[in-house]
Amino acid sequence: MMVQEYRVLAAFVQRVRRGLTLRRFLQSGVVVLTVLLALLLLGVGVQFLLSFAPLLAPVYSMLALAVLVALGLYVVWPAWRVVSLRQALTHIEETYPDLHDDVTNALQLDPAALARENPHGVALDLVQALHQRTARRVQQCSVATVVRRWPLWGLSWCGGSVLATCLVLLLQ
Repeated sequence: MMVQEYRVLAAFVQRVRRGLTLRRFLQSGVVVLTVLLALLLLGVGVQFLLSFAPLLAPVYSMLALAVLVALGLYVVWPAWRVVSLRQALTHIEETYPDLHDDVTNALQLDPAALARENPHGVALDLVQALHQRTARRVQQCSVATVVRRWPLWGLSWCGGSVLATCLVLLLQ
């Protein structure tokens, strides 16, 4: 019985981790798309100015390269990392403060490991009570609520960049 409740808790935390990783990936995609569209629009503007200032092309190229490298290092690279267990537990506990540290404590007390060896003399009936209570409370929690706690920032800028790019493409 205790193992089943542990699996419920572990599955909930795993779904939160996947959701937060996807959310981070989407956020990075919004930032990358916005920056790339801004570079494209800036490049169109630079193209019109090349007849007046021919040295603007290499300056723009160096700026674009620096922006792309920074974008890769600070946005794309971190987006590929999976959200850690600690971050997922922190997000759960910030979204549902009434859980306190119960999810963290319940996950640290793996019933299979405790059944094999009980090095610290942990009372198994207390662990079972913790797992039962936490599993009941977690079933009332929503993964979507934890994941959607913070909005995707930059979405309006991305929409504006897409609209501006479409207008430039239509005018050309």
